[in-house]
Amino acid sequence: MTVQNLWPLAFLVLVPVIILLYLLKQKVKDEPFSSTMLWQEIYKNLEAKTPFEKLKQNILMYLQILLMLLLIFALMAPVLKKGGLVQENTVLVIDNSASMQYLYDEKDTRLEHSIKEAEKEIDWLSEDTMVTLISCGAEASVVYQGRDKATLKKRLNEIEETLEAGTLDGAAGVVNSVIADMENVQIICYTDTDFSSGEWTKSNTQAALIVEDVYSEGGNCSLDYVNYSAGEDGVEALCRITNYGEEEVTQDVSLYVNADIVDVQTVTIKPRESETVYFEGQNIARDGSAILKAELSGKDSLTADNSQSIAVTADAEKKVLLLSEGNVFLEKALSLDDNVTVYKSEDIRVLEQDADTYDLYVLDGISLPQEFDTGRFPKEAAFLFLNYDRDFYDAGYITKDSRQTDTVLYFAESPVTEYIEEYFFGITSAYTYELPDWAVPFLKTGDGGVAGYYGVSEGHNVGVLGFDIHNTDFALQTEFPIFMSQLSEALLGAGAEEKEISNFPVSEESNVTPVDSVTIEGSQSKKKTGGRAIRNLLLLLAVLLLAAEWIVYVKQVNSTKKKQFLAVRLLVLLAVILAMAGVSVSKRQKKCETIFLVDVSDSMSGNLEEVEQYLKDTVQDMPDKNLLGIVAFGKAPAVEQFLSDKKMFSGFTVNPVTAATNIEKAVTAACSMFDEGVTKRLVLITDGSENEGSMSLAATTLKGSEVELLSIAMEDSISGNSEVYISGLSAPNVIHAGDHYNVTVSITSNVETDALLSLYAGRITKGQQNIHLTKGENQFVFEDVGEEGTIAQYKAVIEPREDTISVNNTYVTFAEIEAKPRVLLIEGKADEGNEFEKVLTAANIDYDKVTPKGAPVTLSGLNQYKAVITLDVHYDDLREGFVNALQSYVKDYAGGYICIGGENSFALGGYRDTVLEELLPVDMDLQGEKEIPKMAMAMAIDQSGSMTSPSEENTSVTGLDLAKQAALSGVSELRSSDEIGILAFDDTYHWIVPIKEAEDMEQIKEDISSIGYGGGTSIYPALQQAYEQILKSDAKLKHIILLTDGQDGFNKYDSLLNQINEAGITVSTVAVGSESDQQTLRYIAEKCGGRFYYTDVNNSIPRIFAQEVYLSTNTYLINEEFYPSIASNNEILEGVMDDGCPALLGYVAATAKQAADVILESDREDPVLSTWQYGLGRTVAWNSDGNNEWTARYAAWDNYPMLWSNIINYVISDSELGEDDLEVAKEGNTASITYQTKDYDKDTKVKAVVTDENGNAKEVSLDALKPGVFGTDLDVSEVGVYSVSIRKMSGEEIVKNYNTAYANQYSAEYQFTDSDTDLASFVRQAAGQEITLSDNIWKQNQNTVKSRVSLTVPLLVLAIFLFLLDIIIRRFSIDLWGYGKGFWEKITGKAKRSRRQPKNVEKKAQTIIRTEEKPLPDKQDAEQSETAESITKDKAQKAEKQDWKKEKKQGRDEKTATENGQNMNGPDKLDMNQLLKKKRERE
Repeated sequence: MTVQNLWPLAFLVLVPVIILLYLLKQKVKDEPFSSTMLWQEIYKNLEAKTPFEKLKQNILMYLQILLMLLLIFALMAPVLKKGGLVQENTVLVIDNSASMQYLYDEKDTRLEHSIKEAEKEIDWLSEDTMVTLISCGAEASVVYQGRDKATLKKRLNEIEETLEAGTLDGAAGVVNSVIADMENVQIICYTDTDFSSGEWTKSNTQAALIVEDVYSEGGNCSLDYVNYSAGEDGVEALCRITNYGEEEVTQDVSLYVNADIVDVQTVTIKPRESETVYFEGQNIARDGSAILKAELSGKDSLTADNSQSIAVTADAEKKVLLLSEGNVFLEKALSLDDNVTVYKSEDIRVLEQDADTYDLYVLDGISLPQEFDTGRFPKEAAFLFLNYDRDFYDAGYITKDSRQTDTVLYFAESPVTEYIEEYFFGITSAYTYELPDWAVPFLKTGDGGVAGYYGVSEGHNVGVLGFDIHNTDFALQTEFPIFMSQLSEALLGAGAEEKEISNFPVSEESNVTPVDSVTIEGSQSKKKTGGRAIRNLLLLLAVLLLAAEWIVYVKQVNSTKKKQFLAVRLLVLLAVILAMAGVSVSKRQKKCETIFLVDVSDSMSGNLEEVEQYLKDTVQDMPDKNLLGIVAFGKAPAVEQFLSDKKMFSGFTVNPVTAATNIEKAVTAACSMFDEGVTKRLVLITDGSENEGSMSLAATTLKGSEVELLSIAMEDSISGNSEVYISGLSAPNVIHAGDHYNVTVSITSNVETDALLSLYAGRITKGQQNIHLTKGENQFVFEDVGEEGTIAQYKAVIEPREDTISVNNTYVTFAEIEAKPRVLLIEGKADEGNEFEKVLTAANIDYDKVTPKGAPVTLSGLNQYKAVITLDVHYDDLREGFVNALQSYVKDYAGGYICIGGENSFALGGYRDTVLEELLPVDMDLQGEKEIPKMAMAMAIDQSGSMTSPSEENTSVTGLDLAKQAALSGVSELRSSDEIGILAFDDTYHWIVPIKEAEDMEQIKEDISSIGYGGGTSIYPALQQAYEQILKSDAKLKHIILLTDGQDGFNKYDSLLNQINEAGITVSTVAVGSESDQQTLRYIAEKCGGRFYYTDVNNSIPRIFAQEVYLSTNTYLINEEFYPSIASNNEILEGVMDDGCPALLGYVAATAKQAADVILESDREDPVLSTWQYGLGRTVAWNSDGNNEWTARYAAWDNYPMLWSNIINYVISDSELGEDDLEVAKEGNTASITYQTKDYDKDTKVKAVVTDENGNAKEVSLDALKPGVFGTDLDVSEVGVYSVSIRKMSGEEIVKNYNTAYANQYSAEYQFTDSDTDLASFVRQAAGQEITLSDNIWKQNQNTVKSRVSLTVPLLVLAIFLFLLDIIIRRFSIDLWGYGKGFWEKITGKAKRSRRQPKNVEKKAQTIIRTEEKPLPDKQDAEQSETAESITKDKAQKAEKQDWKKEKKQGRDEKTATENGQNMNGPDKLDMNQLLKKKRERE
């Protein structure tokens, strides 16, 4: 136990005063009595009492002394120590993520319970403990830093649950920053979710850590999501519910449209399972105004996840009018959205004839007439202007600034430039504009001129681009469609009001992984400190003793002034109770807290000496009633000095990360340090070069916290001078030995100058260029060749003629050079892949080529290759062992698979419902709008005797056997909704399977197998019968396949064929063998829109029938010229399609799977190049061919080998790491290495050897952060490439080794910052004031503020003195009322005449109570004296009153010796008989 105040010990002098009051004898007057018999009896009784009985007479004194000691002790503010660690600093971390809304018990949520527990912990802390309060949802933030418990508890109770998903892993960085330089610190966190607690004490290994588990069990059902689909019947909704409990639950699920219930469904969910609920279609507006909400009716432990909402977004068609003289790029980019229809015209006057209105008008540099009625445009129409130098009919949209030629434009950060912020491009001519007040810039020149902007002006969405798209190659880049899509979406989205919807993050927070309570004592001094304040407990005991002491007093003393004494006692009680309640008053005072927030980032290094001297002088001059703190910041803040009245600063000792400047985070942290009820002042000292965070958000924080901002702007050593720096150095992600590749150097300059640019690989000079730099961004390219098995380390160095800082003139990077990958090429037919071999050779790819029969059939055989390529391979040609091994090769061993199309691939190659379809990113069936309608197919099969001839490949199989197998293959490709008929013919015909739906597939196959041999051959009747029967079908597609090996000599087919054509029926024919009538069969096929096949290899017959199922639809095999368009920006296209690509001449149609990434697509929006992840591996579908039939124009295309090099490199995995993962990330001057593996045990260790450019090596061990995750931090201060060798070990054996590198750059502080982070603008937003180092901040206006002042100490002091007064007036029977009344009469001069009593009564009283000053016997103490006197006087007064009333009633005026006033000639006498008589009467 300890006390916080020692000065109350001075009040101990009052204890002897109390004792002295009891030792002093009361002065009394002599009283004449006629007899002393009664007094003598009293004295005898007193002398006969035991010591204990005598002690009882002094109990009041003991109680009063004890009470005084209690009040003094309470005034000293004692704290009961709980023992353990020193707690000079305590960090409280509260998890307020979404899962903390879960009920902890019947009353509180997990968060509410955490807050209550934290309050208890705060009560145990001493008043001198520095407390940091941190809340953590998705991100961590400091809520308070200080020693004021009242403010701390207020901020603690202001923490609320969020709808964010997160764990306390997100707080590790903030906690480490806070505790880095603290001594004797403990961290206490409250959470329900498991996290890596070992990360929290990295910066201070001596810190103690306590993890308080607030996880709680309880039944919970979550509504995981709600979604909808819009159709002809309205909007149909569905939702999914998951039961996380152990019991079956039945719930009502209500569907709301805005606030109205439209449907209710009941669902029963089994334990640990999910159910999907479907709602009926609703007629709901699809303009974005309707909100669908699904909600569970039942109450459970987490009600926040019982509802989910979604906006029914606008899907109505948007109409765009493109007014242009011809711009294919712009037209295609605007048409990317399925809901947008683009209309074109070359003259704006078309609007005068066209009554239609459009949502967006795009004016692409067309000439505008002098006059035009702009009222023809709808009130909410949007406009996009391209390449205009004058305004649009005085609308205020465009004000030209200048025209620039041969310049570079770059995208500024804005909502319409997401994903392309860092992109820039050259242009021959462009306009710059004055930025309107309503606009947001998105495109700028190197000197800051605005070349593009958008915004809302008078209800119209307006966009302006200052150049002709034809004057740049931007339209050929992948960034162009991305940009135009985002810009048009912004311009078209003005009419729909967006509603913000916040849903509970069910997947992350409804069922979290419980945390275990952890206690890490750390290495600290061991002594008791901090604890629970027990003042109120002492005061409660004092209240009870005050009541007990009064009861004792009342029982022992019979006083006439009890009411006066009781009033004083009540005042004492009131003072003590108010002190217990912590009563405070509001008081205006000039109490000010000032925090100096000092930027110590790298860009401020030249100013720090001046700033430190300023702080030393300013701190010394701080006036009284002021507190100050000092916070240094760079990437994150670090407290140099907490708020105190100390006037001392010797320099910065904290070391925040200086490689970046984050003013937002620094301001937020500083605001958390202020106490409540004080004037808050923040002095920001910075150069304003913020490169992380947002100043505007910091301004909002300052306003909300009522903090006065004083800003001291220091000189920016970068932007204010001539400066050139290297801003980037890039090489391809994957390079193989022998590859020729480019290394690109990006240079930024604010001055036009010449320079020498050098590129080094290690110590070898790779190239030098004398260059000329223009203002803005500049790029230069070097070429290199990959050397096998190395890590290429590049360093670019620039030596400008004009420059200020040299630190930023060096930039480094590295590229891993891998051994040449060997791939397996499987060609469908021998030599079919010869043309593709040339592409692989040009792409520097090593390969082996085989036919399907030579493909490996074991997994070990496939694992010799990095990837497998099939080129126009039919599924039936692949061996079963290869197919089975291929799936595991990709899924489990991270192999790559590339499928190249052709007429024997994809759906035409029988891939449907096979392993290949499962592996590939495309489905074989066409779906959606391209889905094949119902089809009827009639197969006419020759069963004549000649069909008994054996197959050339297998003599045991006849031609009819193959024909039946062909029919079976064709039937297998049909859907159950299609119709099939099998007609067998020789010199006559009969239906084996009449035309019907292909539902009973087993019966149909059995009927086909029953076909037997016949006689001669008669083709015409069979074809006519097939036509007549299929004509009766209602299918939209009708197709006949005719197979025969003979001829019938009949040649009058034209009439029948015309009827077939008129009915829209197609016919394909198959001529088997040289004896067949090939000429007639070819004629039939050509006349009826089908295909003619000749085969003397009978094994190909089944394949022909299967293909015919797809080819008959005319939708699978696309033979037409088109230019593939870019559907997504994938690394495969990097450096390939910058200048566009040649046209393709055909492809096999397919449907992209939902998770696939479609990279190139046809003009029909079919996938041409697509990819996806399958297990650990990647697969690619190239739906065109590889033998130069459809890709004939690609053979001469320079970038064709690079395209295939990129595709192959994309599917090749990093097999050295396998399933393990390695990440090297930079944080300031620290590189964090994290290695993650699924294969680990207690013997698993991970080590790393890090080598700098000078060859200095250092071995470090990676700590186990959590199961399977290892990590460490490295100090890397020098710019350069650090080689990193990772070794995964089991015991002392190395089981895996991986080499990589880490490129450490110069600080981002040495680059230009965006003008949007202007410091002056920030100060204006925060209503602050700009000052200089010469200004005296202490003379700034300091307003008085209302603050609460605690009255606990004054009330306790008052209670002590009131209690002392209470003792005195009772000891001496002081008549407070009489004294007060006399004093009042004296000062007012208005004494009233007392009522005159009858003379005989006055005399009687004089006879009875006349006294003289005579002390009581020594053995009687003062308290007994008071008791005896009060008894005597009380009896006398009662006797007087009764006698006076009696005499008045009888009207007599008796005069007796007893009643005479006094005898001046002798001693007074008292008639004892008379007194005893009167006593009996009174009794």
